[in-house]
Amino acid sequence: MYPGRLLLVASAMQDVALDRFDMGAWRCRNRCQFAGCSIGWAIELIPEFRQHGLVLEQQNLCSPWEPHYKNKRGIFAVMEFFDLPREDAECLFMPEWYNPDHVSPFDVAERIRNYVKERSNVPG
Repeated sequence: MYPGRLLLVASAMQDVALDRFDMGAWRCRNRCQFAGCSIGWAIELIPEFRQHGLVLEQQNLCSPWEPHYKNKRGIFAVMEFFDLPREDAECLFMPEWYNPDHVSPFDVAERIRNYVKERSNVPG
């Protein structure tokens, strides 16, 4: 696990407006405005992630945007970048692990901080 990277995501969530947060999509464009989930926003807001190779890409014009890292896509890229087991990556970053009626950037940030705190001695 890379706790520093995870905590950067949690911090970045403070800058995301609820109406521009969509846990169901890595990235989408609504009326020319960016919207996305926690990973989509992290890639958008944290230049270090892009510098280390985590990017959002489409395979072609008709495919959805998804994270890419070291020739891996989707949740597998997230697992590799944060050094997380699949279940933990899904628990932190996939919509089915959250309340479908309401999930906010704050909810994701809180879950990430709690995860890091439970698994390391890094202050959350």
